[in-house]
Amino acid sequence: MMSLLLLILGCRPSLTFQVTRPADVAINQAITALALVDRVEDSRSAELMSSLTAALEVNIIDPPRFTLAARSGSVAAASSLGSLGDGGAIPAETLSAYCERSAANGVVSLRALSVTDDWDFTTREEVVTEQIGNRSVNREVIIHTATHHVDLSAVMRLYDCDGEIVDVFTLRAADAWEAE
Repeated sequence: MMSLLLLILGCRPSLTFQVTRPADVAINQAITALALVDRVEDSRSAELMSSLTAALEVNIIDPPRFTLAARSGSVAAASSLGSLGDGGAIPAETLSAYCERSAANGVVSLRALSVTDDWDFTTREEVVTEQIGNRSVNREVIIHTATHHVDLSAVMRLYDCDGEIVDVFTLRAADAWEAE
């Protein structure tokens, strides 16, 4: 019987298996509401946090695994606690109070942000041939090229409200745009 099954399966052109891989990090099921904390606190980090909030609100799966704590509650909770420090681990008592005030049971903290954007400008000359009536005319043109390179690296930490670091992850993105 087994040999018949192997013979039948062996004659198929392809065989597909669905494989489920476990997550790299197991997050406690009790963590359902996340607050976002900007520990860098500059204009670029504020922009990144706003983009992250918008992306999470739009792309959360249905039913959602996580919800975001109200942004206004998180901001009020952060301002009532004062500075959260220099980017090191947030103390457990500070996290506990922050979670309580923001109605969250997990915190995603932007710990470090590096954004590099460079512009390159080049100029080159080309000879262009144009047909004017029955004549070919060569003329020199100057072409200006601008290239913008952007590299972003953001270090994030996920905390539970007891002060334990659940995960540390780095987001990286790089792109370049060119125009003549």
